[in-house]
Amino acid sequence: MSDPLLAALRSAIAVHGLFSHGQTLVVGLSGGQDSCALVHALACLRGELDLRLHAAHLNHMLRGRASDGDERFVADLAHALSIPLIIRHADIGSAAVRTRRSTQEAARIERRQFLERCAVEVGADAIALAHTADDRVETVLLNVFRGTGVRGLAAMPWRDGKIVRPLLAVTRAMTGAYCRRAAISPRLDASNRSVHYRRNWLRHELIPMVEARINPQVKKAILDLADMASAETAYLDAECTRAIEQMARPNASGGLDIQSEDYCRIAPALRTHLIRGLIARLAGSDADITRRDVVRIDNALLTGHKASWMLAGRVVVTTGPQLTIQPIAWPAEPVPFEVTLPNDGDTAVPGRRGTVRVALETLDSIPQGEGRRPRRPGYVVHVPVEAVDPPLVLRSVRDGDRMQPLGMTGHKKIRDHLRDAGIPPIVRPKALVVCDRRGILWVPGLAADERARIKSVPTVVYRIELLTEPEQTT
Repeated sequence: MSDPLLAALRSAIAVHGLFSHGQTLVVGLSGGQDSCALVHALACLRGELDLRLHAAHLNHMLRGRASDGDERFVADLAHALSIPLIIRHADIGSAAVRTRRSTQEAARIERRQFLERCAVEVGADAIALAHTADDRVETVLLNVFRGTGVRGLAAMPWRDGKIVRPLLAVTRAMTGAYCRRAAISPRLDASNRSVHYRRNWLRHELIPMVEARINPQVKKAILDLADMASAETAYLDAECTRAIEQMARPNASGGLDIQSEDYCRIAPALRTHLIRGLIARLAGSDADITRRDVVRIDNALLTGHKASWMLAGRVVVTTGPQLTIQPIAWPAEPVPFEVTLPNDGDTAVPGRRGTVRVALETLDSIPQGEGRRPRRPGYVVHVPVEAVDPPLVLRSVRDGDRMQPLGMTGHKKIRDHLRDAGIPPIVRPKALVVCDRRGILWVPGLAADERARIKSVPTVVYRIELLTEPEQTT
């Protein structure tokens, strides 16, 4: 009698045309039960389908010795199945911090890029992933809870470019049973049992509760919904591609522009789909973009509102006369610099947008919000002349920099001050300081040193201002 998982795999390959006889496949092999079941099952069908298999394992370096144990395990399994194995290492933790993505999203992107490189390396026709029906159900629910459209309901298509998912009709229980029949003891990730993670909470608590109290067949209902949404998404994808080719124009910064007038003529069902398509094209994924993000952009374009958003730390979206989506380059490490400021005049910030303007003024009253960001583009501070030991210098932040923030009794490291103020990690390396021979006087947009306190008026001050390009951020 045919094995149920092998039967489901044969059916999926035939019905969805996932790959053909004689093709070469790269199979993602993490060491978990789903990927072990997939690689073993494909090895069983290798002769029948005349497949050339290559396994690929990315060591995420997230679990120390356990990650190394995963690597040894998959190497032994691939050897036992006579399947060539490609292994690479990626510091996912550092990648997540560098790109301001979640660890899970950074891992997904790194894995996909790794698998695509492997496919090129071996000349593969397809990349097989071991996502199951359970994974699809959980992904649909996560998308619904965070806000989604039709694409989110169609989560995990059978085919996505070179990516194929042969096990989408197979449950996690089936892959576990298959591994037991094949005498495979998959690797266990302890974090999969923790309900601290949203996906695990869905898996271990919410879905069982819905099955018990509302619908025992809730997984099937969600999968049916995903299939219907997938068919609609395929149609919208074709229309979206046609619209982008007709209306989008590349700009000098590597982004894409669409005239708002053209955008407003698009059918409502396609507009938000188009926004996601543009973001995914430039950022590689739209996984961190919520329905609320897309609706805000759509409303701004329809009302002519000028605004700018940085979404998920990966793209900047600007609305106005045109829709502009710009990718954020990673890494974005500015070059350290130091320049002397004149007592009266403008100085361009080296390697960055902005100008620092210095002027000598006489204050007849104490300004409000000294050292803080005003409600207009640009930052300004007033420092009494007698508190300054010239020359004034503008430079980038250095390790060990510290100041006594206005109103505080002690000193504080600038890097700690930036972190505690909630400045995003990507922005911190771009911070500027204005200092003199005695130390730091001002960090634009953050704080002035206690030496900038105006104790009496009238008094002569240095008026120091950072001017930036006008923009509106909402």
